[in-house]
Amino acid sequence: MKDISSTDTSRPSSQRSPRGFALVVTLLLMVLMTLIAVGLLGLSSVELRKQVGVQSGATARANAKLGLMMALGELQNELGDDRRVSADASIFQDTKNPAAVGVWNGWSPNLTARSNVSTTPRVDYATPKQQDGFRGWLVSSPEPKDTLELGWHN
Repeated sequence: MKDISSTDTSRPSSQRSPRGFALVVTLLLMVLMTLIAVGLLGLSSVELRKQVGVQSGATARANAKLGLMMALGELQNELGDDRRVSADASIFQDTKNPAAVGVWNGWSPNLTARSNVSTTPRVDYATPKQQDGFRGWLVSSPEPKDTLELGWHN
């Protein structure tokens, strides 16, 4: 029987394939694939965070637009009639909210002279603390009913 040694003498040394080359190439390809996978995962997480930020911004803009539309509707509801008067709270002494705007019903003696206009009771504006004719403050509040009181500005 022929003895097989670890070196093959039938082939010249330049034609022999190096041992472990396939293993090294396979490991290098796996490392390369892992780096590509980690890079793509990082890129996808950045894009996901960016998309969440875009969606949050769109939601914030939609909420701001809704709030603006609601405020405009309230403003038109309170001040829409030409017989309404508005003034800021600085007309009162010692107010804590001088920039708050209040709405009062107006009164004109000419309105009662016309037959087709309903008569409104005359409001005495000489006394600033009078509640008659006061409609409310045009402010946002956690308790909207509180803004219907004339003394809210204090």
